[in-house]
Amino acid sequence: MTYRDGDPWPGGTDGGGHSLTFTGGAPDSPHSWRPSVLPGGSPGVSDAVPFTGGDLLGYAIAGLSVRGEADDPPEFRIRTRLGSDDAVIHAEWSADLETWSSDGLQRGGQVPIGDGLAEEAWTLPDRAESTLFFRAVVTTR
Repeated sequence: MTYRDGDPWPGGTDGGGHSLTFTGGAPDSPHSWRPSVLPGGSPGVSDAVPFTGGDLLGYAIAGLSVRGEADDPPEFRIRTRLGSDDAVIHAEWSADLETWSSDGLQRGGQVPIGDGLAEEAWTLPDRAESTLFFRAVVTTR
């Protein structure tokens, strides 16, 4: 595999204290990797937190936000719980709350923000709509 130092690969894993942790899937895909839960990594053991049932959203997501300036593409940020490897998170957008799509969304890498959390940004360039809606879709792996 070839690791790159920048989006969409996870941030904070190139000299930032966290190790690069494989979550499953295609090893050459940046989205099959995440920062370790804690700085220093977890050599020889998994730091994954198993999903044992119940609230899947609460297991995987700690918060959501949307940012956008007049001249910048809208950005949907998902605050994730590092180690929630049993969940897969996707973002979708809509102009009317009826038709949802992931087409055109560009996914950035996860960046650790402390306390076992990371933030991941999804941007939607080249959209002319004045109003856009975003949502996170969470499924089990």
